[in-house]
Amino acid sequence: LDRVRMAATAAVEVVSATDDYVALLAECFDMERVAAALASRVVVVDAMHGAAGPAARRLFEGRATLVRCDPLPDFGGCHPDPNLKWASDLAAAAGLDAAG
Repeated sequence: LDRVRMAATAAVEVVSATDDYVALLAECFDMERVAAALASRVVVVDAMHGAAGPAARRLFEGRATLVRCDPLPDFGGCHPDPNLKWASDLAAAAGLDAAG
């Protein structure tokens, strides 16, 4: 009974970690050099509907082709392992075939 009362009075705050994550990546990597390197290459970023999608969008929008950057609880039905067996559409977007 006490647990039920506690749960009824508890508050949940939902926060986004995207700002902190992007700031941490900017500390770890020279984003200007990354941007310069991307400018001369075809880059495809596939977040596979995972939690890093919003950060990928913020970091790479306009610098890379972004695929599946909207987080979904079931990964959009995709297998979350980005290897050629499960990510054939990523390979195709990058101009590769199943053999790599």
